[in-house]
Amino acid sequence: MLNGNTTVSEQVLQQIPSPTVDNEELSRQDAVPTLDEVVKAIGQIKNKKAPGKDDLPAELLKAGGHYVAEWLHEIIRDVWEQEDTSAQVRIDDDVSESFVMNTSVRQGCILSPILFYVYVDYIMKQIIKQANVQGVKLSWRLGDFWLSGKGNGSHHVHLLTLMYADDIVIMCDNPKNLEHFIKAFERVTNDFGLNMNIKKTCTMSLKQFNKTIGKHETKGKAKDVPSNIVIRDQNIETVDNFNYLGCNIANDQTQSKEIEVRLGKASNAFNSLRRVVWYRKCISIQAKVRIFKACILPVLLYGSELWCLKVVEEQRLNTFYMKCLRTLLAREILYRMVYNSWGFI
Repeated sequence: MLNGNTTVSEQVLQQIPSPTVDNEELSRQDAVPTLDEVVKAIGQIKNKKAPGKDDLPAELLKAGGHYVAEWLHEIIRDVWEQEDTSAQVRIDDDVSESFVMNTSVRQGCILSPILFYVYVDYIMKQIIKQANVQGVKLSWRLGDFWLSGKGNGSHHVHLLTLMYADDIVIMCDNPKNLEHFIKAFERVTNDFGLNMNIKKTCTMSLKQFNKTIGKHETKGKAKDVPSNIVIRDQNIETVDNFNYLGCNIANDQTQSKEIEVRLGKASNAFNSLRRVVWYRKCISIQAKVRIFKACILPVLLYGSELWCLKVVEEQRLNTFYMKCLRTLLAREILYRMVYNSWGFI
């Protein structure tokens, strides 16, 4: 979603319920930042990061100690009291002209993410209410997992949206409901001053298997249900797979593409440490294995809790795993074999 130069009517804003905050909390949030808070904030800045417009790295601010903290505290206090903050936007080496910031919350304010969650949550509730779509139906029985058929019937739940910040996935059981929800989404977000990014929006239809009379799935006979949704005279793209939170989701409901991506990223991460860590004789095997578990395996197995792998895909993962271990151990073993044969050890 994008927040462009739009105007939100006062009537729409009045619909959002205001949370109750006690006076003590309000006074704490409105108070000028103290010197202790500035010192704490300086200590939390990460080192070796690109400096801002002032070209002052974090290491220099920390080395300045109490005198730099007092100087920054005076500047922050003046900005806080005058509320006349200017800013510039830098893209590569180009810096824009200075402009006054008179909207939004202060940069770094703790209220910024909270207000965003409250705003988006209310918008989504209005969208779901107007769309009146249930989503996809999921069914399960406890006996299917560990009670061996002793469950008390099936349980059902309807799943419509997956949300992480402003990344949203909508799940419907037919193209008509999906189109109805997307149009309601477009209508409500416009009322609240947001615009759906058409270029980053796509639809995907999961391939449904044809079934025989006995309700058994017939392999190899999958059918695709296309959708043609138009928003603002633009067709929403239909894709075979898309990335959501770093995971690849395919319409054939397999993990072949995801495994390919995971292996590629893990291989790049492993090769980047080849001469720095893996080929260093001064680093013990135990340390190399710990680095491998901390830096390579999380990249390889990201999102693996949801994988349903084939035997071939498991073999590919095992092959990569053993190849990495051979690289870790081969030079150390060869080094010991040579020195043993020469009588040094």
